[in-house]
Amino acid sequence: GEYDINPFVMTSQAMLAASFILIALAGPGKLGLETIKAPHTWMFGISFLISVSSFVMLASMSSSTEATILIRTSVIVSFVLAPLIGRPFNKLGLLGLTAIAVGVGVVLLQTPVDILPKMIFFTGLFALFQALHFLSSETHKTNHQVKTFKQRLRVAGYVLAATALLFLIFLFVASLLVQTTHYDLNLLPKAHHFVSPASYLIAMVYG
Repeated sequence: GEYDINPFVMTSQAMLAASFILIALAGPGKLGLETIKAPHTWMFGISFLISVSSFVMLASMSSSTEATILIRTSVIVSFVLAPLIGRPFNKLGLLGLTAIAVGVGVVLLQTPVDILPKMIFFTGLFALFQALHFLSSETHKTNHQVKTFKQRLRVAGYVLAATALLFLIFLFVASLLVQTTHYDLNLLPKAHHFVSPASYLIAMVYG
């Protein structure tokens, strides 16, 4: 665009800005270091990262409507995994799941044979890691230890910071690969996107 901003870089910068604000509002105190050390924090960040990457791949191979239908498979996986965290099995939810399964089936049946295996792979990858994202947030140990509003802000801030940093590192590595291999998805950032003043400014506003 006019300011040459990459939406993924700007989003991760906005997440980082938001996390700094949350941590600053919370101030020093309990559960900060525990959150950084918690495996669930990093599982949350990595599962988010893989989910977003899978969606980008799906969007590059299909229309936005088709990609949106395909990522609803995560609802099916989350529904199946819900009993693992003590959630009751909702029989009414089966109607919704059937509708999602039919929609996904229709999209896949219309997909050209040459890209069908890739579509199925990235749909499955998204569904699995989006479900892990859901599970890690539901079972996050420090999140369940929260007793005050400031502690809630602190835990949310550190989880968001870890996720944003993972995302920025991934995007930076991806931008280097684009430059060395010349394989460009158009959506992936270039090196200059990471130092764009406009990107930082907008990220601060949205964050």
